[in-house]
Amino acid sequence: MTSLPFLARLAPLIAALFLTAAQGPGPSRLFPVDLYQRLGDPWLGARGEEPLFTAAFQARKAEAFRRTWLGPWDPAFVAAHLTPEVAGLEDLVLDNIRRDIADQTGFGPNLRPYGPDWLARIQAQLPPPRKGPFRFRPEGRAVILDNALLRLLPTMDLYMQHPDIPGQGYPFDNLQNSVLWAGTPVYLLGATRDGSWCKVLAPDCAGWVRSQLLARAGPGFVRRWSRAALDRGLAAAVVTETPVEDRRGRFRFHAFVGSVLPRNGGRSGPMGVLIPARDPATLRARCEPGRLLPGAAVPQPWPYTPRHAAVLWKTLLGRPYGWGNTLYHNDCSAELKHFFVPFGLWLPRHSSDQKGAGRCEDLSGLGLEERLAGLERIGHPYRSLVWIQGHVMLYLGPVRYTAPDGAAAAGFMTYQNLWGLRPRNLPDYRALVGGSVLFPVLDTYPQAPDLRSLADRDRFVVTNLDEDPQGPCPGE
Repeated sequence: MTSLPFLARLAPLIAALFLTAAQGPGPSRLFPVDLYQRLGDPWLGARGEEPLFTAAFQARKAEAFRRTWLGPWDPAFVAAHLTPEVAGLEDLVLDNIRRDIADQTGFGPNLRPYGPDWLARIQAQLPPPRKGPFRFRPEGRAVILDNALLRLLPTMDLYMQHPDIPGQGYPFDNLQNSVLWAGTPVYLLGATRDGSWCKVLAPDCAGWVRSQLLARAGPGFVRRWSRAALDRGLAAAVVTETPVEDRRGRFRFHAFVGSVLPRNGGRSGPMGVLIPARDPATLRARCEPGRLLPGAAVPQPWPYTPRHAAVLWKTLLGRPYGWGNTLYHNDCSAELKHFFVPFGLWLPRHSSDQKGAGRCEDLSGLGLEERLAGLERIGHPYRSLVWIQGHVMLYLGPVRYTAPDGAAAAGFMTYQNLWGLRPRNLPDYRALVGGSVLFPVLDTYPQAPDLRSLADRDRFVVTNLDEDPQGPCPGE
């Protein structure tokens, strides 16, 4: 079993807490994205049925997906991923917030700096540090009952830097880590003193969730849930924010693209799922039959074709950017992670880890024109990630653009969730995109020539997801 680097995933989230005014505040403006949207029309209208992954490749990846998803109920998985950094997450976050508070650089939603009393109230609820060697407790198995925001500390208070600092302010809540969809297996690591929050180890991240959003999973539940997932397979949502109903037609929760539930019934039968609920007598988790609207979910793995990719884009494009899944929206890495779920691929949660999900090649030492030529040479459309240090996108193919005044630009089409673009020179404002887009990465944007191309960042790593990793990626 491979140990996932939780610290690498958490470090960029924590590092955002310490961004100070030394970067310098600057203005923001909206990028004229509508002028470039039509370049994505050929991909959005794709009707191709040719497989982009082989059936054998997808079946192998889907099997690995299911076992990773069930990982928090496996003693070996938990032992491998309960690192000192995960165990001591709160101390690391608290130490750095104290420095921010001393400098008056940590703000709430009212733009007033937080004070020591705010942090003291949170710290008073934290459990004492765990002592002694780790011992897996079967009673620590639990399941998420409804979609849950995963926090770095047990609070829903927003924690931001000043919005004039690029990449800060809304939607950059720096205590927001990720999201756990309903039905996700987790392992309990502790609880606040009042019992209102639980610290959990999830399949690819760790943090705090509200206690009412989970239930302990007894042996019977674990057995039935796991057997359904492994033997019948998983159902994956392909319409985002679609309702999930119980057998009586009552709404239970929303399913988003990226969420899965065990199938209930034969592989060839009508689509049905198991949904988790809390037994009112025992307060433990129990399985109930549920269903999604016709066409809202597919058996995993769904064949990865251009048409199926376009189906997902039509439900995802235009959704706002959300750091760490703020308000159940995606950031760059969550967008790609959730996009590939119906196709059976498990991607890590953080962009720096996603570049290691396939065979990668570092083009960082090349100039902009050489990078574009290199990507066209080695990249696999629909199947290659491009990582540029702190951001990741899906490569779809080369593209050319000619502006009304005749100005020409070359680049490549991408699918990504993008906050904004930087200028070539200071002051460091942002030209905001702020959502999920089919977006051309050009060497220059004729309507905004002062902006720096995403292909011209310090790092430029190409990862082909249809090829297995060949050793560590650059920077690992």
